[in-house]
Amino acid sequence: MKRVPVKLAQDLIVEAIFEIRFVGKVPSVSDLLPGLLYPRFRDRYQNPERLPFSEFPREIQEADPTFRYQPRLRIAGEQTAILLGDRSAIVNCPKPYIGWSKYRALILEVIGALHETDLITSVERYSVKYLNVIPGPTFQEQLKAVNFSAHLGNYKLTEWPTSVRTEIKEDGLINIVEVQPNSVITNRQKESFRGLLVTVDTIAQGTDNFWANPETNIDKIHTKEKEIFFDLLTRETIEKCGPVWE
Repeated sequence: MKRVPVKLAQDLIVEAIFEIRFVGKVPSVSDLLPGLLYPRFRDRYQNPERLPFSEFPREIQEADPTFRYQPRLRIAGEQTAILLGDRSAIVNCPKPYIGWSKYRALILEVIGALHETDLITSVERYSVKYLNVIPGPTFQEQLKAVNFSAHLGNYKLTEWPTSVRTEIKEDGLINIVEVQPNSVITNRQKESFRGLLVTVDTIAQGTDNFWANPETNIDKIHTKEKEIFFDLLTRETIEKCGPVWE
């Protein structure tokens, strides 16, 4: 892996998502968690907001793997949000990204609060996902921002608006990498970001020891996600965005 900067002066992150999936002691965990967690966060977050999946019968949501981990409630702060489901919790940070130090502290605070509720039997997996948008006037220029070269038959794929999705298994982690040119991402403030969408979703499974050392576990997935992301970028892209080194 190439040398990784601490951050880029021209921040490309449009959204960061930490998710932890778990097995609860009761089916209706999301009904109980807000009352237990909210007092701890009330100085920074608004009252819980019910999400569309809160109207779904739990039996239907649990039976469908596509729906099972969807959140049912959301509490939003000025820059971040916490989403809660019966089998998952999410710490979301849309643009502007608050930086890893603050984001990490919030993730660990949420994890600690969840553990203290004593409602979680076991952790199934945890992950960190970053969505980045690299601007560019055309898909050809956008694809030049990453180290990508591929042919399909006689067709050079960088000459066509090609999307890529792959799974890289490394260091015991699953890394889902997606590259999509000509993407448009719109946030809750209705701001739109256009360009090459580069997403890295780093997932840890087999989490029997998660509670023993959550700090190390969280740092591991973040470090791997960051290494993969910067390895995707060309040297020219990194220099253009203003790398900040240690």
